[in-house]
Amino acid sequence: GLDAVKKSIVTNDVKSYDVVYPHRMSSDKGIEKLFEIAMLVPEVNFVITSPSGMTPPEILDKIEKTDNINIITCKKNSEYYDVISKAKIVLSCASQELYGYSVAESVLSGCMPILPKSQSYSEFYPSDCLYISAQHAANMIMTCLNQKMSKTKHNLLCEKINTHTFDYLLDDFLAL
Repeated sequence: GLDAVKKSIVTNDVKSYDVVYPHRMSSDKGIEKLFEIAMLVPEVNFVITSPSGMTPPEILDKIEKTDNINIITCKKNSEYYDVISKAKIVLSCASQELYGYSVAESVLSGCMPILPKSQSYSEFYPSDCLYISAQHAANMIMTCLNQKMSKTKHNLLCEKINTHTFDYLLDDFLAL
């Protein structure tokens, strides 16, 4: 659940970034897939929110050669929540994911999710938020950027995420 962080999450009507990638820069989070998608849509700006200043040298080299990807290092949670709230889309390329906290935080911050059909995402998000290839993800990004996000759809996503809570478990546990 996101019980502990919900009060810290912010929303922002001013969207400065097209796509946020709120993951560490490693192979299990699909960093190579991010580069593949970014190359397919060079007019779209991508922001990687790095939880620390540690970027593998080979990844940094690739980012420096890619005009539409930037890194914003967030040292504090408040900085991280500010960045994700300014993005229109949250993109995941994870090849391993148990729940997807950063995606859920991003959706609650106002982002529309574009996620791989694999992993746990298909259990939590509707099929029109899920992609099966890099080209499919690129097409979804362009469609999403060219349409005004449906407040109704976004509210439904947020309502579902808000049901993911540990409160019921804690109530049961504390009642014993």
